[in-house]
Amino acid sequence: MDQQGDAGAGPLAHIGSIIQLVDHARRYAIGPEDLLDQALVEALAEGRAPDYVPASDLIDALESAAHLARNPMFGLESSACADLHGFGPLSKLTGTLTSVSDALRQSERYMHLVNGALATRIERYDDVVRIERVCVLPGSRGNRQLMDGAIVLLVRAMRAILGEDWSPGTIEIGHNDRQGRETYQRMLRAPLVFGSASYAVELPAADFDRIVSVPERTQRLDHDRALASIAHALPDALVTRVRQKVREQLASGALSLAQTAHSLGKAPRSLQRHLREHGSNYGAIVLEQRLAIAHECLASEPRPTLPELTSRLAYEDISVASRFLRAHFGQGLRALNRH
Repeated sequence: MDQQGDAGAGPLAHIGSIIQLVDHARRYAIGPEDLLDQALVEALAEGRAPDYVPASDLIDALESAAHLARNPMFGLESSACADLHGFGPLSKLTGTLTSVSDALRQSERYMHLVNGALATRIERYDDVVRIERVCVLPGSRGNRQLMDGAIVLLVRAMRAILGEDWSPGTIEIGHNDRQGRETYQRMLRAPLVFGSASYAVELPAADFDRIVSVPERTQRLDHDRALASIAHALPDALVTRVRQKVREQLASGALSLAQTAHSLGKAPRSLQRHLREHGSNYGAIVLEQRLAIAHECLASEPRPTLPELTSRLAYEDISVASRFLRAHFGQGLRALNRH
């Protein structure tokens, strides 16, 4: 299997996402040559495209398509009409999932087989479950289209399990652009909170845990083995999963090498050794993700306060967050917010 082609290091996205993006863009008379590099355009035309491409290419192509279509809801609409089975090998689990909680566990484990730039954070508050999607790789033109689409796909996947008439409790939208609010409402069918610090879906814990089917055990095991085999063959798969886990743990405020290693079933030394073998290290990944969060916060409206940014960067002291900004952005938050 041609897993990566010339993708190089960094998170990968399955080619199915690119194909579905190109198909939707054609509705706006936008061709693949307007969105992708020439080598990939030719490979798609000749049926020899790699199974995976850099996730950054997908993120940037989505933003370019929205710009060329003059439609800020391009990502939302593309995901609303996309084939849920067309995003890669994770669709092999269709028909074997017992509940939303089962689906999210598998998504956490194998999300890098769909899009390594996405991570998931799940929180439970008494009788409510909150599912947050985060992007670990900001695109050069932002990531709104990817994240709008990710929320739509998450809701559609849950409706495929719970029924098309099901609706979540609340959906948080990580930007404050209310243009087309009726379109968001029509597609998501739930109370919406714009201007949130994140993209998230809240639903009753009873819906999250509800068993809707009990698949044949052998069939599920066969699918699990197939996914594990594909995951093992992906280059730098563990590095991608570390990146996802770090982002999830930064969001929770509980971050450490030991905790990240444990969540991946590795010893800390073993994990560090693997990262070094692939030209990275744990500290570099943490810094990369903190920088990504800072860039997202500084591009958001309303801009965060220093205490809010300190919390999102998982620092305990605002003075540490302030030094971080000055070291990597050359200015404090007040000056940065003026730009």
